[in-house]
Amino acid sequence: MQRDKAMKREALANPWYESFGFSLLETLINPDDSSIYGAVYMYKHYDSYQKTPLLGKPPLYVIAFRGTMLSSVTWKSDMKNVRCLLNILNQGKRANNAKRAIENVLSYPNVDTESVWLAGHFWEQA
Repeated sequence: MQRDKAMKREALANPWYESFGFSLLETLINPDDSSIYGAVYMYKHYDSYQKTPLLGKPPLYVIAFRGTMLSSVTWKSDMKNVRCLLNILNQGKRANNAKRAIENVLSYPNVDTESVWLAGHFWEQA
């Protein structure tokens, strides 16, 4: 999503996650540079979700985080991810906002930890 935004092009992510039956619920924005660093998706077929046995059940929510982008306007704030190497990742604004997003989704009615998946990676090559 951030790469699409940076390149000023139509979002390529939308048809991809929609093809799996998800809709975008929330876009996670970095307060330092207004870049997109993640998103919260919700499975659209909730009625069939409840009838699906636990084994093989898709997540009800997916919280996805993008990796570091060195070739965009976000490189400066992304390099703050060096905190990970120093074991102080939890002290960053983005990490705190990400934790808040996770806690927010887990506070929804009828949501448990098995119905929420976290996805993403640390380092992204341009």
